[in-house]
Amino acid sequence: MAEPKGDNVESRTVAEANAAAGAAQSRTRAIFGSLVGLISAAGLLGTLISAYFQGRSRDYQNGVARIDKDAAAVVAALGSLNTIVDEKWISTYQMDDAIRTRKEGDELKAATARFYAANKEWERLHEQLAATLRLDVDSQFGIDAGTAPTFVNTDCLTYTLNRPEPDPAAPMSVSALLEISYNCHNVIKGRIDEKLQARGDNDSKWPAATSGSDAGADPGRTRLSHIWWVNKVLQCLMLERALELRRRSPQVPIIPSQMPLISLANSGDSKVYQMTDQQRAREEQCVEPYKTNRDLGAAAAKPQ
Repeated sequence: MAEPKGDNVESRTVAEANAAAGAAQSRTRAIFGSLVGLISAAGLLGTLISAYFQGRSRDYQNGVARIDKDAAAVVAALGSLNTIVDEKWISTYQMDDAIRTRKEGDELKAATARFYAANKEWERLHEQLAATLRLDVDSQFGIDAGTAPTFVNTDCLTYTLNRPEPDPAAPMSVSALLEISYNCHNVIKGRIDEKLQARGDNDSKWPAATSGSDAGADPGRTRLSHIWWVNKVLQCLMLERALELRRRSPQVPIIPSQMPLISLANSGDSKVYQMTDQQRAREEQCVEPYKTNRDLGAAAAKPQ
């Protein structure tokens, strides 16, 4: 027997309704899945952005800490330098004056004791201070004392900061300046030893030849004058480099070193501070008064 037409229509209507409902559910699931995907992508992007700025902040903080540490090392080296070079120069000047003016008794004993005590400390700290200047100052500014232009003066009687080609304008090595002061002091010490030995050999009396204004260990005090200027330039350069570090801001990389899945090797030059033209000009100002000094500068005549 054939089914009534009404039943067929009803069945089709139900089937169509079920199909429409299924399609709607599928679309809903698809839309929901897309939304979940978008939310997940947005969350991942937010995490990456957050990690990016955290990495830059970390690099900046590390950069600030490194600059502070490097500047503090230069300031500490400057403090040690000031103490040792000042006492060495003053005690040498007093000893030269004692010889020149033929001091006797307690005055001579006091000058001699101070000179040799200062010299002992100078010898004890020289290598340590020289290493500190090479590591904490020169190397920070990319100056290799082993390859930097050397100073050509060796007699300490003429301008001591002349440098040969090819790059006389290269940044000065502060450790090289210390060596100039050290070597010139050694020349004077040798002459002081000779003068005291001559007095000892003369029954502890000054030989007649030691009298007069130029009878000291440093006639005309020419070497002492050059040492004074070298020390002044050295201290000025140290101060300028400490100030240069204090003025710097950390160079933060575009891609932080701590970003997830990213590992950047540290550059071999990561601790080298490039000198600016402004800094070079300031350092030249440290040298200029000595260089242009009428009696001791680059154009001065050599003492007879």
